[in-house]
Amino acid sequence: MCEKLIQQVKSYCDENNLIEKGDRIILAVSGGPDSVALLHIMNSVKNELDFHIAVFHVEHGMRGQESREDQQFVKNLCKSLGVEQYTKNVNVRVERKKEESLEEAARRVRYQILIETSNLLGFNKIATGHTLDDNVETILFRMITGTGPSGFAGILPISGKIIHPLLCIKKEDILQCLKAESIPFRIDRTNYDNHIYRNKIRNKVIPILQSVNSNFKEHIINLTRIIHDEDNLLKKHIEDILNTLRLRVNEEKVIIDRAKFLALDDALKRRIIIHIITSSDFFIQQTYVPFKVVDLITKDRSSTNKILYYNDLFLVRKEYGDLIFEKRVVRENIKKYLYSVDRCSGDITIDEINRDIRFTCQETVKFFENNKIYINYDKLVFPLIIRSRKKGDRIDLENVGSKKLKKIFIDDKVPREMREAVPVVESNNEIVGVFCSFYGRPNRISRSTKVTDSTKKILVCELV
Repeated sequence: MCEKLIQQVKSYCDENNLIEKGDRIILAVSGGPDSVALLHIMNSVKNELDFHIAVFHVEHGMRGQESREDQQFVKNLCKSLGVEQYTKNVNVRVERKKEESLEEAARRVRYQILIETSNLLGFNKIATGHTLDDNVETILFRMITGTGPSGFAGILPISGKIIHPLLCIKKEDILQCLKAESIPFRIDRTNYDNHIYRNKIRNKVIPILQSVNSNFKEHIINLTRIIHDEDNLLKKHIEDILNTLRLRVNEEKVIIDRAKFLALDDALKRRIIIHIITSSDFFIQQTYVPFKVVDLITKDRSSTNKILYYNDLFLVRKEYGDLIFEKRVVRENIKKYLYSVDRCSGDITIDEINRDIRFTCQETVKFFENNKIYINYDKLVFPLIIRSRKKGDRIDLENVGSKKLKKIFIDDKVPREMREAVPVVESNNEIVGVFCSFYGRPNRISRSTKVTDSTKKILVCELV
């Protein structure tokens, strides 16, 4: 392999601490020029730098015989170099999620398999063949499809256990080197399909930019370095501010003081939202939140409790003085529950949702809190039933009339999997209360059992 490229990669790895003595690194090799160059370079320096390598190839089942030939090519290449090799065949079309393009599905499946395999076989790092050109494409793609300052930092030298040793090298230099050394590689014909956005950027947009300024790639990479350094500095500042806002943090929630949050400058608020979503242990760092959503959360000053945003991974909601970022726990298989309450004081624990309900009796109430259910005790028939919803459930509401719980949940924009967990209070086969505070909205109380001026005894139910 060209000595010049080898030295560039060694210097880049040293500057960014990508490789340490004793590392076990699995290389993602597709058979294309970049990954073939990665294999040859890493194989050339492994003894000098004292690390171990192996190769992993994923055959996506998308290009028929052609992709199986890629797989055989990688096997033969590894055999000729004496490098340990692993491979797996998958069907991306079967694995593809509803909202994904084939390219997105292939990328997700590939990384998922790479990480699983590296963990199983004891490799502490994964190396990919992303080049300087890939970085430029990524930045342009993010700019066109939507990103904030962090997105302009591009592909980082290291992300978790994934390292990118070739980010300092241009694609044209790799191709020249492979040609000069007569090193074979495979060409994926789908790279020329300009219906794929990244291909259009590579094949159409970049040549135009290069015709304007032949050094534009270097300028973009310099910009990424500046933004990356400034972004890291800002993250430290944001973390310090966030420490003054946090009220509670656990494995499923981050709760911050909304009043303090609203007092901040909008630019800081946007940064805090993104930092919480991308830096918390239970969120995924690749999560993308549209700017309009971040801006909505930033500028919302209404006093009502509501869900501001949700997707498959998390939701953001307001609950009184709190702003809550909450992991969406899929509860599609939650068990139906039913508990009996035969007295007006004490607590019950609902194991299925890991929450308690506290019951107390009072003669008067100074003010009514939206997170509690207040019921006219004399209108109740014990035992009360605390249960999950049933098909066809309705509650008779003041100024509204009889309304289906399903319609209430739809109006409140409650995620489907959360609806099954919301506690319902029933007396004498009638729903007298619904704990909508479970998802951040005021509780609903039946017209027939609501507290009035003539009420002598009040049952207070609180979800804790």
